[in-house]
Amino acid sequence: SKAIFRVLLQNPKIASVGITGLGTGVGQMNEVVAARQMYTAYEEVFNDIKLGRENFHEAQKLHQLLYQDFYTDLQLPNQ
Repeated sequence: SKAIFRVLLQNPKIASVGITGLGTGVGQMNEVVAARQMYTAYEEVFNDIKLGRENFHEAQKLHQLLYQDFYTDLQLPNQ
């Protein structure tokens, strides 16, 4: 979806586009997961919000939150 959004941003003559739930058919991705990923892509492309880019920890956190409602801090030492 990020690639689609980039094309739209570069082609202002395109007035509208329909985007189905990418990955939810043959890929069997959960609809909520697909929606989270599409929303994140939209935010990055159209609102220039770069999520999960501060450091490796934030990247791991964002990656987990794209497919579930919680995250596990993978940077904590084993106890």
